[in-house]
Amino acid sequence: IVLAGTPGHDLRGRFYEVTGPGSEKHRPFSERARPEFAEWIAARAARGPGRITAPVAHDIVRLAGPRTRDIIQLAHATWRLASLSGLIADAASALDDVVRETAAPNEQTWLQLTQREQRILRLLAVRPDTALTAEATRRTHALGAASSIGISIAGLRKKGVIVDERGQPRFDDPFFRRWVELGTRDDLQPMAGG
Repeated sequence: IVLAGTPGHDLRGRFYEVTGPGSEKHRPFSERARPEFAEWIAARAARGPGRITAPVAHDIVRLAGPRTRDIIQLAHATWRLASLSGLIADAASALDDVVRETAAPNEQTWLQLTQREQRILRLLAVRPDTALTAEATRRTHALGAASSIGISIAGLRKKGVIVDERGQPRFDDPFFRRWVELGTRDDLQPMAGG
């Protein structure tokens, strides 16, 4: 159920890929489908006490996309926040609410990573388009050799922490990305060693 009593069948075929009975798979959206999903969220929210405007719905899709389940989770949180406050929803505040709710598992994931993997994620959280293997980046952030970075990225993929998007690594979970970003803001000073 999504937002104000949305039945599951309302989502099937539009926002899930159905491959057989009982096999719904969350699928990422193409850039073209994102506005449609945002409009759908705003229309659903209009039926209940939560006030999610069209611009806020677009923020939800932008902040949580491209994975359907993440968008729906942030839509729920945004709607809940708006319902409790009686004000127009704020997707960024709702995102931070979800991050606080998921802090314990995020910390567990973080503690299982190597220092190099953590450095890579700090960079990707704050500067997603960073050329990780560029000499200046490697030296400034003590990432080590380009081959070591490649091994770390492969390890992060295997752990399900990052995925590739247009040839660039990005966080698989937008809530974990935000958790890392919040803990990293002033932490990207040049580092020594490797």
